[in-house]
Amino acid sequence: MQQVFTGQAQPSLSVKNSFPIAQHVFIDWQPQGVLVPAASQTFALSVGTHTVTCADSPDPDDHPAVVTESFATGYAYSYDIRP
Repeated sequence: MQQVFTGQAQPSLSVKNSFPIAQHVFIDWQPQGVLVPAASQTFALSVGTHTVTCADSPDPDDHPAVVTESFATGYAYSYDIRP
């Protein structure tokens, strides 16, 4: 994860899919989008702790990568999904 101070009021999370297959993105177990290989998308988050999951299918338990992080005001965060 990378964290950059931007001064923005609401934290954001940019996710890039460097995996060779599409990845389904979930935030706090709620589906947020599907990223094809090499695609990226930015998600607005509320301040606080969130669980971010990337999975091989619409089932968040299908080969998941799961991270729980605290997201703060003033920062933009980024994740790169890699094999």
